[in-house]
Amino acid sequence: MDIGSIIKNKRLERKMSLRELATKTGLSASAISQIENNKSIPNILTAKQLADVLGFSIISFFLDDIDSKISLVRKEERKKIIRNKSKHGKLTEELLTKEKNEILGGLITIPPLADSGNEVSHSGEEIVYVLEGEVMYTLVGVNSYTLRAGDTLTYPCSIPHKWCNTHDSKEAKILMVATSKDF
Repeated sequence: MDIGSIIKNKRLERKMSLRELATKTGLSASAISQIENNKSIPNILTAKQLADVLGFSIISFFLDDIDSKISLVRKEERKKIIRNKSKHGKLTEELLTKEKNEILGGLITIPPLADSGNEVSHSGEEIVYVLEGEVMYTLVGVNSYTLRAGDTLTYPCSIPHKWCNTHDSKEAKILMVATSKDF
């Protein structure tokens, strides 16, 4: 975040001199010059005062940081993978997030009687929301949960976990979101 450059660029866009900005803000021209040259960092009130006079939102100071955390994935852009294959069919996942995010989301389609394979554990937390069908979710050493459409299970991923579609003729769909980067 380069507050000084943002202020200087906005001031120059408006063809405003340092003295003019100083007069309008009540700050000294030398104080503004130090801010623009990143020799001084303004407090929040001073930054807001400069932004108001220059006609932009203080949020502009943080847009680079915010932009790096925003991710849009269109339906047709989702990366589709086969998580595993079994005699019951292919268990597929559509990734709902991109790699730069701190969370990972997936839409998982589970054929009848198919399962996730061996239990896994990793860092972070996970939330599972059942969209369709019925899923038996096992947190090894803790409990097994029968989850139906609309049910949600949240847990620390350090607990080994696995799941399966308990229905013999209907597929299940779950939305899984994890804070882990271990995948």
